Amino acid sequence: MSRNRIIIIRLQGGLGNQMFQYAAAKSLSIQTDSSLYFDTSLLDLNKDATDDFTPRKFDLNIFKNINNLLIEKINHTSFKIGKKVFSNRGLFSTRIQIYNEPHFHADKNYFNIQPPVVLTGYFNSEYYFKQIKDILLNDFNFPDINVDDNNFKIKKCIEENDFVAIHIRRGDYLKPKVTSYHGLCSLEYYQQAIEYFKKNNPMINLCFFSDDPQWVKDTFTKKYNNCIIIEGNTDENSWKDMYLMSLCKHHIIANSTFSWWGAWLSLHKDKMVFAPKKWFNEKSINSENVIPITWKVL
Repeated sequence: MSRNRIIIIRLQGGLGNQMFQYAAAKSLSIQTDSSLYFDTSLLDLNKDATDDFTPRKFDLNIFKNINNLLIEKINHTSFKIGKKVFSNRGLFSTRIQIYNEPHFHADKNYFNIQPPVVLTGYFNSEYYFKQIKDILLNDFNFPDINVDDNNFKIKKCIEENDFVAIHIRRGDYLKPKVTSYHGLCSLEYYQQAIEYFKKNNPMINLCFFSDDPQWVKDTFTKKYNNCIIIEGNTDENSWKDMYLMSLCKHHIIANSTFSWWGAWLSLHKDKMVFAPKKWFNEKSINSENVIPITWKVL
């Protein structure tokens, strides 16, 4: 393969965002017959929590079918892969371009990009990768959860019954600066979506996923029957929540890429997904392409 046929995706954010970035870069790499590398420098450099930032680590290594090379950015013209440093003259035969996502909604010119290129952005739309869904379903293959007794029991319960996965993100979203940007999904949003499912099937099961399980218990368990609340899957085990979400028949997601992927990865043909109409509290951001057209918006 030509040294020019190189695509580097600069990863940032948590697991959900890294999956969006990988999916978009993978799609472009397939179209352009290019090799795909991960640049983890932003994850490695930003390790301190602030009032408006939560540090993240490289999370894509949980997927056993993703084995792309890691690349550490040294400067604008050289990159480090493993113990080797490559300059433009070594890894690339021409000067590499930097693509910065121009806006949050889908960039219709994305597939005109030619390698070699470094991609920077969030790419939070299936526009970038809908055409390779089968490939991504294979790539995003979770580890074996059967060795975890508690989660295995929950998995079996979900597989044998009709469940609605409900994701409630609070945690860092409660920080004032983060709230002003992202916002929190309202209680009314969740209640309306739950009532829709309850109206059609009063005995349907509700499976809550949240970084604030006590708030969920206080808010929902007294009102609704057939509830389970998933607890304990934190830090390096947080992917287990996404995996369990993906097994549920229906979904009520938060304004979060984490539960977005939990719903998208679900293989139930008749699944119904509710998503919040307001994805961001920041009004200047156009998020019209985040929600797939087959999902319902409230």
